[in-house]
Amino acid sequence: MRKHVLPLIFVFGLLLAHWIRPVPVQACTTTPEGQPAPTLQDRIDHASLIFTGTVVAMEGEMYEEVAVIAVSHYFKGGDGASQVKVGSWGDGAVCRRMVAVGESWLFYVMDYGNGTLHADWYTAGGAVAPPNPDFLASITELTAALPVTQPADAGQTAEIAETTPEAAETEVSPDSAPAFVTEIPAPPPQESPGAVPLPDDRPAQLPPSSFGFLPMMIVVLGLLCAFVLLALVVGVFLLRRNRGKVS
Repeated sequence: MRKHVLPLIFVFGLLLAHWIRPVPVQACTTTPEGQPAPTLQDRIDHASLIFTGTVVAMEGEMYEEVAVIAVSHYFKGGDGASQVKVGSWGDGAVCRRMVAVGESWLFYVMDYGNGTLHADWYTAGGAVAPPNPDFLASITELTAALPVTQPADAGQTAEIAETTPEAAETEVSPDSAPAFVTEIPAPPPQESPGAVPLPDDRPAQLPPSSFGFLPMMIVVLGLLCAFVLLALVVGVFLLRRNRGKVS
């Protein structure tokens, strides 16, 4: 029996090493050096739908949540729906972000034709942008020629305007379009709209050489050592018991 204990412990350790593998923690890395940042026109061209709205509900489990959004104004791809459901949210570790009920954003959305809308993560954390007047003015100019159907319920405009002080100070009539979209001052003529930088509202990013996987590796190695130690203790116990029987 003694000569079989050590081989059994060795095989048991190999099985543990095979079953328990270190899993790297995901980390959002920076844009490769030399790659130009996308322009606002690039961002508009990539998205299927662009609209402003307020998150009114969240459905589903964590990291599989779907945001129910009350649309106030379409800039691209609008079909007149006053509410849409958008999925594919996440956290900064996967270059995404979460949204919460009550938040108002400009949303970039992808429609893959399968009946489900997805947040457009063309840039890290860039599926949403703050609806500030200057930025919306640039988007309005770049999308003016695109055919869209605005939502029939204009009453939801007030929820968006509350997040924009400049828009909140402007009187809005029931028959008018959202104040922060139509009443924004035009951008300076000397600036090219296509070169407008995207708002930098992305999550904190780790460099490509980050060691975000180290905590997980330490935990896994600790568990592996504990199992090996347990196997050794059991082996020694069995060995002593067999010796006692022989004597």
